[in-house]
Amino acid sequence: MEIHVPMEMVVSDGEERFTELDFYYGSKALEGTSEIVTVLTNTILNREVVTKIPSIEGITASFRTSYEGSFRQRFMLKITGEEQRRNYGAIGEGAFLDVMSYYLTRPLLTPYNFTYKRAARIVKELESDYSSLMKRLYGPLLKLHKPIEEQNYTVELKRRRTNLARYDHTTLENLIVERADDERIIIEASITRFNRLTGTGRLILEEDSESVSFEPSYLWRDFPADQKRWLSRNLDVNTDNGDFTRVRLEVTSIRNFLGVIKKYSLHRVITD
Repeated sequence: MEIHVPMEMVVSDGEERFTELDFYYGSKALEGTSEIVTVLTNTILNREVVTKIPSIEGITASFRTSYEGSFRQRFMLKITGEEQRRNYGAIGEGAFLDVMSYYLTRPLLTPYNFTYKRAARIVKELESDYSSLMKRLYGPLLKLHKPIEEQNYTVELKRRRTNLARYDHTTLENLIVERADDERIIIEASITRFNRLTGTGRLILEEDSESVSFEPSYLWRDFPADQKRWLSRNLDVNTDNGDFTRVRLEVTSIRNFLGVIKKYSLHRVITD
């Protein structure tokens, strides 16, 4: 028999009194909620962080009837797979929701007090997946915050009367704030994209690594001409010859709320 967990997303008064929810921002919030709930459930029950929602087995989320008044969208988390139902039963609903609430409230940047010891143990067991999981949830969390960003409302995720998470402008600011490291570092990188007019582009540190954006730390027109040429030549060599050649750069790392490097602020190209 399937396990059904009724839940709801509530958009209500925030810095502005609730009147109506814009269709576009509401749909983004629902999309983000769906991704967050299914990815989290999969991580808790199947112990893996997935990239694509369709690859999740034994877990779905579907709409239920909606309320009148402040926007409330009820939905059902369905745990259909035999193994997933067994894992859910072993964890118990209370501890399962406790684990989910822990991850949902990370944008608050505050300590979390577990209600269930079992939930704290599961989070401890999932420590090695924390970075990849939160990185996967980052985009959906931003979508969920659209009614907050654009209409100054609040968004809550609930299970019956239990509030799993509440989002407002504080959580939005925590998500989008960029923090610069205190110290500059020297990196050796290969330029994969470069705009000669703005000084912005992308680079990689290793041949098989993900590219990271960079931007000049001061006005591009004031950047030394020889350093501009070094960046341009490095891009040309890597593009024309398919080589992986590096250039040394003095940069400051700019990180998101997860501590992950979002981009580099470029101070100089080391040419000597």
